Amino acid sequence: MSSLKEIDIIKPKIKRVLDENFEMDLLLTNDGYLCDFKIVDVTFDIEDEKRYKFDGCYFYNVDFSESFLEKAEIIDCIFEKCDLSNANLSKSNIYRVIFKNSKLLGVDFTDSVHKNVSFEDSMIKYANFAYSNLNLVSFKDCDIQNSYLNDSNVDKVIFDNCNLNLTDFHNTSLKNIDLSNNNIEDIKLEGSELKGAIVSLSQTMDVARFLGIVIKDNY
Repeated sequence: MSSLKEIDIIKPKIKRVLDENFEMDLLLTNDGYLCDFKIVDVTFDIEDEKRYKFDGCYFYNVDFSESFLEKAEIIDCIFEKCDLSNANLSKSNIYRVIFKNSKLLGVDFTDSVHKNVSFEDSMIKYANFAYSNLNLVSFKDCDIQNSYLNDSNVDKVIFDNCNLNLTDFHNTSLKNIDLSNNNIEDIKLEGSELKGAIVSLSQTMDVARFLGIVIKDNY
């Protein structure tokens, strides 16, 4: 069985960047649609219930914290050194997107769709992915502890050197998912979710409690 860490995730297809002199008024004049922009050092203060679409954009050091982006469509975008803490991205569709070296503390991805998405070297503590569909999604060098991935459909999802301590996986099958180089101490699930998952020998202590096994140290 090949490792999921070998699966290629399609990167964003950013064809061109039209303008670096982004002004917030464009969100109003374009009815929430941004295409082919490089946006740097901007704070988004989005509180209305407009349905936003970002296509082919590169966001660098952009503050989306507390923004209301429910049902957003995000395609072929890169978020680098951005802050999406406590942003509402529930019911969003996210395709071919990279979140790199960013803060996503408490971000709400509930009931969202992620396909060909990479999270790299990012803080994702207390995030909520519950009831979501994650297909070809990579979490690499991320702190995801105390987050929610319960009741979700995960297919070809990679966790690589991540902190999953106290993360909730209830009713989410981890079959064929390689957890071997992640911190899975005190993960939250019933036990059946681990059927077919890949763990290291040292992690057997972490998962034994779900199987009702008592490990005795004779030394």
